[in-house]
Amino acid sequence: MEAFKRFLDLRNAVFKIRISGCITEKTLEKLNKDLKKKAWRRPVALAVVVNSPGGSAAQSSLIRQRLLTFSKQHNIPVFAFAEDLAASGGYYVMSAANEIYATPASLIGSIGARFSLFGIKGLANKYGIERRSWASSPLDLNERIDPLKELKPETQKWLVGLVQDTGVEFKKVVEEARRGKIKVEEAKRDEALYNGDLFTAGESLKYGLIDNYGVCDEIMKEMFPNYQVVDLSKVSKYSKLLSMLEE
Repeated sequence: MEAFKRFLDLRNAVFKIRISGCITEKTLEKLNKDLKKKAWRRPVALAVVVNSPGGSAAQSSLIRQRLLTFSKQHNIPVFAFAEDLAASGGYYVMSAANEIYATPASLIGSIGARFSLFGIKGLANKYGIERRSWASSPLDLNERIDPLKELKPETQKWLVGLVQDTGVEFKKVVEEARRGKIKVEEAKRDEALYNGDLFTAGESLKYGLIDNYGVCDEIMKEMFPNYQVVDLSKVSKYSKLLSMLEE
């Protein structure tokens, strides 16, 4: 019985996952695969290491929701750790955590939204390039943002509205996630925090965007000294086989 109890204790571990690079649908796919690599272990906490400049707003939101769902399913806390950069969607993902840490050299923030297009109408005219396309509606996306055509004022207004709405949603997420922790008075937050600026770790700590300095393995071992930190991106082939059998 004692041996069985020790075995059950060994099953418990801190799960560690990584979000790196530009956030796309591939990032979410990798996250889902990593979270299925639990094999015979049970998580006592989830540590999310982020090193990302952001990317797709939709995929960042889906990743954040996946982390929250995993936390709820297992009734465990989430801790996020910034490495070089946790900007835009990178910070959005980190807002799923109960506590956020960074290194003193990390860059944090860029809380806002951005949408970029190229316009090459002048270049096309110079070389005699013509666009020959047909759409069933002038509201078709490709029709509205065709780089070989002049960007209409109404289209620009529509695009700006989309970006602003996405930025407002980002702000709501941060406000909810950092409730009671933001150290900037509410009336000044739009100007100080939600302006798309990138902050140093020191500024982020001062503003309440992070909780403290810290590195993932060190903090997790300090908080959970009796449990192993398991990097789900580096599981053994045996564990991978067990994960496949679980599916």
